[in-house]
Amino acid sequence: MKDRLRALRKESGLTQEQLAEHLQMSKGTIAMWEQGTRKPSYQVLGRLSLVYDRKISYILGESDDETGPAFWEEDWDDVMKFMDESALREVIMKYLRLDRRGRAAAEALIDTEFRSSMAEGTLLPSDIFGLELSIHKPEQGK
Repeated sequence: MKDRLRALRKESGLTQEQLAEHLQMSKGTIAMWEQGTRKPSYQVLGRLSLVYDRKISYILGESDDETGPAFWEEDWDDVMKFMDESALREVIMKYLRLDRRGRAAAEALIDTEFRSSMAEGTLLPSDIFGLELSIHKPEQGK
C-alpha cells in the first residue's frame, strides 16, 4: 500500500505538503503512510479515493483495477474490514451509558464528521447498512 500511495500522489503531481494541506493533515502523516509506518483511516481512504479517482481496493494495493471511486458491491469487503459488528455494538453500548452531557458531545462530533464527509462526498450509501436495535428498560430497583 505504501508504494501505491506514493505513486498515486506523484501521478497526481502533488507534493506531500500539498496533499497534507488538501486533507487537512500534517505532512508527517503523509510521510508515515508512504513509509508504511501508519495507515490512513477508512474515512481518509474515502477522501483519497476521490482525490485520486481510484477505488479503495486499488489504493490499498489489493487490486489493479484503476476504476473510479463509485461504490461497487466488491467494495463491501473493504468497508467491513473497518466495521466489526461487535465493535459497533460496543460503541453503541458506551454511548447509551453516557450522561446527557456526554451524549450531546458525542452527537455533536458525529454531526460534524457527517457534514464534513457529506461535503467531501465520502459518505457511504445508507442503503448498504441494516440496523436492528433493541433497548430493554431495566427492572425497577436495578
